[in-house]
Amino acid sequence: NKQVERKLLLDLLLHFREIINLNNYTYLGMGSVFYYDFILVHRVLGLNKLISIDSKETVKRFNFNKPYDFIDFENITTTKYLAKYDWQKNNSIIWLDYDSQFSKGADSIINDIKILAKNCVKNDLVFLTVNTYPLQENQKQAFLDKYAQYISVEFNKLSFTSKNNFPRLIQNIIHNVFISENLYNKFRYNKICSFLYSDGALMFTLGCFFTDDKEQLKKVKKLHPCISFSPTNIQTIEIPHITYKEKHYLDSNIIQLTKWVRYYSRKVKKTEPNEELAKKKVEEILNQKMEIELNLSQIKNYIENYRFMPQYYEGMI
Repeated sequence: NKQVERKLLLDLLLHFREIINLNNYTYLGMGSVFYYDFILVHRVLGLNKLISIDSKETVKRFNFNKPYDFIDFENITTTKYLAKYDWQKNNSIIWLDYDSQFSKGADSIINDIKILAKNCVKNDLVFLTVNTYPLQENQKQAFLDKYAQYISVEFNKLSFTSKNNFPRLIQNIIHNVFISENLYNKFRYNKICSFLYSDGALMFTLGCFFTDDKEQLKKVKKLHPCISFSPTNIQTIEIPHITYKEKHYLDSNIIQLTKWVRYYSRKVKKTEPNEELAKKKVEEILNQKMEIELNLSQIKNYIENYRFMPQYYEGMI
């Protein structure tokens, strides 16, 4: 799911090339010792102004594992680096992928967002990924009270501190911090996407674009299927666990599967108004027609994201 998100974001950035020139952008991220996103950004987008930030003390490991010698490593916290960053030198693609749980690191993450909201210039792109591990029962009300100024009325309820709803509360906080701190920046914050996926921990990503050009925003809206300006929309990435044979079957029937999902979803909806029952009926029909059983959510998710799925092979040495 993480690999799918990486490739999905890169696909989105490739589509941005239809309206802006990304060639001289600086990529700023948190590559850890693996630098996965840096490798993809260089290979796919061709960028070679790359800066990785990490405050851990294992500096030799970070430098040793750099896949390219033109990557600059900064042994510093994100907040300190963003505070000294030269925003005018180049446009930036920034992806801050935080390790810590939002519930524990919210203050530092919010400080980063404040700096981004005040300083990003026209055509800058920012993505934030946070761990949405839920709050303990005895922490919930205190969390709501502490960040109440950033929480919209409809989200300021204990029900949004539950495991299933916590990502929506986090999105609301991030979105509102951006809006409140962006008021005096000429270039407006615009949410463009958000994703939720699980690779062990449940992770949430929000993406945004800065511009003062309303006509440009109209073009952005049409660039990519995952783009949504809605402050509440979240796209779930939930790739099913399948075998190579099942993957081959799904790939070789992707058009047929897409047609079946659309046709039977419309057909069942006419006779079954209950949304959950309708999904169940469509799922039953699809599982009768397909050679394998998957739930409707998995089928739809595969259709949406099959182009970005990684392939892993085991080698005997």
